[in-house]
Amino acid sequence: MRNRSISGKCTIDEMEMAWTLRSELRWTPEYGYQGMTFSVRIAGETWRELVLEMPYPGEKPTGFVSVLERPDVVPAKIEAGIRMAIEGGWKPLSRGRAFHFAIPDEED
Repeated sequence: MRNRSISGKCTIDEMEMAWTLRSELRWTPEYGYQGMTFSVRIAGETWRELVLEMPYPGEKPTGFVSVLERPDVVPAKIEAGIRMAIEGGWKPLSRGRAFHFAIPDEED
């Protein structure tokens, strides 16, 4: 199954941010079931990338599932995640390696 081509923009702290779906829900032997990830940058710029890792939605399957349902992408949740990443230390105007930020599960 191919990744969907989904992207969007939002304005945070007077900076226009552009985001793109990086990976769908997935299962890996190392980490188990994982939520979608998004790449976020200041629109049109090459500053430091944010890799926003969404929590796995709902209950995780008890066994291996070959095809995972593709959840809807909610721009408001992505914008909230970007704000959380900034509060968590991501500096959009800095240089360096991508900043990985995992949004905590709502249960935590």
